[in-house]
Amino acid sequence: NKDNAPTVPARWLQRLDTFLTAIDISPDIIKGQKFLDYAHYLYHVEETKPIDRPAPNPPLAARPRQLSVTKIGPWLKDPYSIYASRILKLRKLGPLEKEFDVAERGTILHSIMERFIQEYPKALPNNATDKFLEIAENTFCETVQDQNQWRFWQPRLMRLADWIVKHESEWRQSAITLLTEAKGEITFEENLEAPFILTARIDRIDQLNNGSIALIDYKSGGTYSQTKIESVALPQLPLEGLIIEKNGFAKDGIKDKKIGTLEYWKLTGGDPAGQTISLNDNSKIKNALYNAQEGLITLIQEFDKQETCYLAIPNLDNAPTYNDYDHLERVKEWAALGENDIIAEAG
Repeated sequence: NKDNAPTVPARWLQRLDTFLTAIDISPDIIKGQKFLDYAHYLYHVEETKPIDRPAPNPPLAARPRQLSVTKIGPWLKDPYSIYASRILKLRKLGPLEKEFDVAERGTILHSIMERFIQEYPKALPNNATDKFLEIAENTFCETVQDQNQWRFWQPRLMRLADWIVKHESEWRQSAITLLTEAKGEITFEENLEAPFILTARIDRIDQLNNGSIALIDYKSGGTYSQTKIESVALPQLPLEGLIIEKNGFAKDGIKDKKIGTLEYWKLTGGDPAGQTISLNDNSKIKNALYNAQEGLITLIQEFDKQETCYLAIPNLDNAPTYNDYDHLERVKEWAALGENDIIAEAG
């Protein structure tokens, strides 16, 4: 007993005892001082010195000249992640037993929407809700080989099906779908040391009745607002709009078009099951696209300077939501030094 509470040996010690007994070695051997010393040296450190905030400074020739719109946000919030992924070419290994996580949920949601729109690009059938659920179940079960997961998410997808069918019926009165999961790009050259290519894969491009373009991005979670879109705190949609207006999708027949609305469709199946966040004021859209272009050019120019480092999370108060490289950045070590106040004030 310890502090009047019963204690039991750790499971690994019990297994070790069983193993030693099976090979005719007394378990008491591990009680010798030699093995205690081994255990001590495993954790003994002569001197503890926290690492400084990583700030790699690769040569200009190694720095990327092409990025997707989805990488511009991480480039701003955590330049080190771009260094690790695009310069060192490091990729996170998947777990041995893959869990159904947020990223996979988002991937499945995009696949469901893409299949549904491609199956019914114009008029919806009378049994559209049933058809959506059929597509959802097939897509889900092809990806996640776990019926328990399907049973868990089925109620959410049922609520989402009702919302999607109602919203699509209303939406299609003023818009037609042109492309889904479409790829495009533009090249920036003016005032840069070398050309820089911006690429995009857009969830959905629709055309409104007035001929302008609606850009739609599906989200399975997160927080979005008109203000964040216009200010380019959420740069993805404005940058995609910039690619459209600069004829980055001309090969698909979308040429000399203006953006009529930038939209996030937040599809959770919760309460509410779905939600749209739209920036559809022409002056605000124009402002968002201008901010996106000027901000990106400034960012490229800054990293075209040899003295600019790929700093790890310049401001911890504005850290990325998901980070595959935080263990390489050893954030908990240098954050303990209290650097963030200095970085944040400097920014």
